[in-house]
Amino acid sequence: MTYTYDLSMRRFSLMKSQPWEGIVVHPGGTLLVLLAITAFFTVPLAIRGLPLDNSPDTLLVSHDETLTEYQEAMEIFGDDRTMVLAMKVDDVFTPFVIKRLRALTRRVESVPGVARVVSLTNVDRTETVGDRINVARLIPARSTADELKRIADEVRQDRFIVGNLVSRDQRMATVTVFFAPKIGADREKAAVARIERIVQTEFADESIYFVGLPYMDYRNDIHVTRDLMRCAPLAILLIVVTFFIAFRSWQGVVMPLGTVSVGLIWTFGVMALMSKPLTLVTMMLPVIIMAIGSSYVIHVLNQLSLSVRELNPDALPAARRVAVVRALRFIGPAVVTSGLTTMAGFGSLAFAPIVGMRDMDLFSAVGVCATMILSLTLVPAWFLLWLPPLRRHTAAGTSYSFREKALNRVATLVVQRPGWICGIVLLGTIIALIGTTRLNVDSDLLAFYPEDSAERIGARVVRQHLGGAATFRIIVDGHRPGALQTVEALHAVVGLQRFVETLPGVDSTMSIADLVMRSNRLLGSGQSDDEAIPSSQQRLDALFVYLAEAASVDDVPMKFISDDGQRAQIIVRSNLFGSRDMDAVLRRIDGWSRAYLPSGLTAFPTGLLVLLHRTSDGVAVQQARSLAIALLLIFIMITLAFRSLRIGLVALLPNVIPIVFFFGFMGWMAIPLNVNTSLVASIVLGLAVDNAVHLIRRYLRCCQDMANRRLALTHTLRQTGGPIIFANLTLVFGFAIFAFSTFIPVRIGGLLSAMTILACFISNIIFLPVLMNSRVMEAMRKALIGEGKTEPVGPVPDV
Repeated sequence: MTYTYDLSMRRFSLMKSQPWEGIVVHPGGTLLVLLAITAFFTVPLAIRGLPLDNSPDTLLVSHDETLTEYQEAMEIFGDDRTMVLAMKVDDVFTPFVIKRLRALTRRVESVPGVARVVSLTNVDRTETVGDRINVARLIPARSTADELKRIADEVRQDRFIVGNLVSRDQRMATVTVFFAPKIGADREKAAVARIERIVQTEFADESIYFVGLPYMDYRNDIHVTRDLMRCAPLAILLIVVTFFIAFRSWQGVVMPLGTVSVGLIWTFGVMALMSKPLTLVTMMLPVIIMAIGSSYVIHVLNQLSLSVRELNPDALPAARRVAVVRALRFIGPAVVTSGLTTMAGFGSLAFAPIVGMRDMDLFSAVGVCATMILSLTLVPAWFLLWLPPLRRHTAAGTSYSFREKALNRVATLVVQRPGWICGIVLLGTIIALIGTTRLNVDSDLLAFYPEDSAERIGARVVRQHLGGAATFRIIVDGHRPGALQTVEALHAVVGLQRFVETLPGVDSTMSIADLVMRSNRLLGSGQSDDEAIPSSQQRLDALFVYLAEAASVDDVPMKFISDDGQRAQIIVRSNLFGSRDMDAVLRRIDGWSRAYLPSGLTAFPTGLLVLLHRTSDGVAVQQARSLAIALLLIFIMITLAFRSLRIGLVALLPNVIPIVFFFGFMGWMAIPLNVNTSLVASIVLGLAVDNAVHLIRRYLRCCQDMANRRLALTHTLRQTGGPIIFANLTLVFGFAIFAFSTFIPVRIGGLLSAMTILACFISNIIFLPVLMNSRVMEAMRKALIGEGKTEPVGPVPDV
């Protein structure tokens, strides 16, 4: 390599360094180009903004047969996105409580976006008087205490009222809110917010609890906004502290902070252009991009500082530019390789069927690409224009001296005790592999929230009095019009209901069969058991005619059979929020349906909780697939970068073992694998290989300059160990910031990521040098030594 520069003309040329010439010759122009790109991404971000979509729908498989079944069920039977306001009192059937319940019902009805509200105060009852059928309010206005007591006795055996509108112990009443069809997420959340304000201001003296998906979506927006306001400043503080300690100058703080900020603008600009919102999963993006971008900037700034330090303080700008090009030529390929491997880790999930997971990994890869480009363009251009160059003066006895001694001890340990290190790694791997056999897959929607959250408390209180707050549907399909309007079919529906009610976690069921039996009793069946399916088809046909006519009075708040009589739904109330418990129940329902339903009838469960279970089922398969893709892509990239299969394996092994530790730890600690925790392995693998790339590249360079293996290894750790320490500390603490999140899976995912990154760092700083110093790389070392010194390695860097 030859360098020539003409100091008088302030021009220079660096052979084989054309990619960097434009940056160092025209740093101002580089900044203008980057400013224009930033402005381009800022425009859609400013115009469209970045909306929030924290619905559990983002955790579902986007293209799946079960999703199609769910959508068809909503088309036929209506949306299951209802919200319930549960009022807890000493006795529901008292004049004061009924008055307050009626007032609450009317106030909620007046909220824009609410289509219908159902409570004890506005449902009707049907009674026969001779040959006439009278329809009137269940609870007339100005009912006396005695009248309310009589009504309370009458409704105790009504399955449509007890467990839905009032608890069996009559200490809780509900107001069920149905929102307008196709209302849209924003209008629905605005309606929920207004209802919450009404309850907090006008009904503050009552104990009222909220349950239902619309309320969870609304609260999720609040939680995500709060998390962003809490975690983003902590991430910024982390960057400031880390870079100030690393470089001991404010230039070393402002430069990386500005770089990652621009990277965020680019990433969010792409999201705005694609009309992608922040979700329960992608809310982690800002902190992740800041942490990853900071690690790239650390390596680039370290190499720039190292190269410039070799110059005389009074060196002319041309000499400074030569030094910058030398730095970029060395660190550039390593940063690009690291960036590509990290993008491969994220990109391995870019085709995942789960919407939130796919978006998270796609835009994480975009953010990594943006910060990688900026670290190699914005940072050196800024570095050249901001004079004097970054320096750090370190006195003896400071932390630098301590770090240098520690890294020297690591080198000594690697050279003298390689067998011990390999033995410990092998033992730990065996223990971890045993732990992986205990790993389980489980997604619990309610477990997103802390025990003391309004969501958990509401679900717990409602279950104590009314039954489970987790509802799902069982669709019974007759595959022809009128198939579910026969005596045989309704008996089959009743049989399925009775079986489902025996399953663990299920509290109650309701179907068209219950409505038919209720009507049969009201109209006088003449059978020994009035509360029964009619024995004749003629009687049943008459009841369906009656039900069709009575539907206009809103006697029943739900639709239980399709208009053509081909399909019917069973509403199941349960406490099955976890996918493992749901899986056991769904398997038994499927088995019973196949064995006992009459020929021509089939049944399948559906609903949001069922879809989440299906998603959870796919997480394990998707995890194995994405990890395999990530390993293959990373191995190919490293192999191509170093032109050696052997180096590809050496770089990968120390980072695969901590991933095994991660899964083993989850198994031993009974931490379930879900959408959030499944992201950790692929993401961390891509991040951790960054350490190996920088260490191996520096080691190969040192081997060119010195024949002594121990000296080359010691020099490698001293030169690259500092940046790796600070880069990994940034990543560890960056992910650990998620411990302050409201959402439990996000907390766990963040802490697991931090722990795994720390394990990868330890493995790379101790186990990787053992491999580099072993016979595995002997042939390459000899080849490099044979080439001779091609470029000075330089002094030990400050970082």
